[in-house]
Amino acid sequence: MTRENIIQVKKWYQEGKLSKSAKEALLDQRDSSLDVFEEVFKISIVIITHNRVKKLLRTIKGIKDQEYKNYEIIIIDDASTDDTCTYIKKLKDPKITYIQNELNIGASESRRKGYSYASGDILIFSDDDDYYIDNKYFRELNRIFCEEQDCVMVCASSISHFELEDVYHGNELNFRVPITSGEYLRGFNTVYHKPNSSFALALNMSKIKGVEFQNLKCFNDTSLYLYALLAKGNVEVINRFIGIYRVHSNNMSGKVSADFILDNLESKKDIYEYVKKANLIERPERWLLEQAIITMKYYFISEINEKKEDMKILTWANKTFCGINKISINLFLSKYLLKNTIKRMRERLMK
Repeated sequence: MTRENIIQVKKWYQEGKLSKSAKEALLDQRDSSLDVFEEVFKISIVIITHNRVKKLLRTIKGIKDQEYKNYEIIIIDDASTDDTCTYIKKLKDPKITYIQNELNIGASESRRKGYSYASGDILIFSDDDDYYIDNKYFRELNRIFCEEQDCVMVCASSISHFELEDVYHGNELNFRVPITSGEYLRGFNTVYHKPNSSFALALNMSKIKGVEFQNLKCFNDTSLYLYALLAKGNVEVINRFIGIYRVHSNNMSGKVSADFILDNLESKKDIYEYVKKANLIERPERWLLEQAIITMKYYFISEINEKKEDMKILTWANKTFCGINKISINLFLSKYLLKNTIKRMRERLMK
């Protein structure tokens, strides 16, 4: 069989036109010198960037070092004022599509914009400071999506580099075998860990289009994961460290405002409505409560905000929940609101 024949056989299998046994029988006729899993699937990597050209170039290098070459890089430059444009143009890489925003629209909307340009079969979102160290990662993704036509997403472990202390910490996923998307959704961040960052998550483009992924309100990591899990199928795992997630004072995801948190909470609420309507989870209200608490904790462990910002979170919680869940969320919030009040008082006394 020629390379073109092999690609066609795999496409037929993905489209459900061939049984697994028929696919294997046909592939047994291939030239043994060819890789069984040649570069069938195109991988789209959407990178958002803002004034971090040196980090961005390291991110691009990690992609270009991949053994697997059927990919495209879509860079959304969110109105950088440094030399990002100059450096990217110097690369003269036909695999790179570079789009500059005239105005800074933020990470979420930049990801949405990047998604609209993606033409691949596999989708990855990456920040400009994450980078790959496993040059076989894309090849492994291609193999998994070739073999598993019901695969919705592939999750991988990664390493956090705390740059201030220059310490590396491994973030391993706590499930070793494939699980269903429904199971992952039910236990998301409570039973099952999520990938450390979106660069360690690969999505099946055809599956997520089926749940109207483009309508997602907030294109941040957690919302991306959850919305993709609405698609029925399996979640595959790569249990090795595929890249580095940099933790520093200027992380895009580290700047937390009440409005940012409210966008995330509204996004989770939308997912809850979908889950409830489709009867995907036994106790959807409890699930929303657990997910809301996780998001709110992220807000409260960041820098202290003004009291009126805290009140926005409290108002949302009281409008959203009722009964025992309302009591639970208010008990949770009262602890953190008190802590913030005390911290603000101390700050005023120290001035």
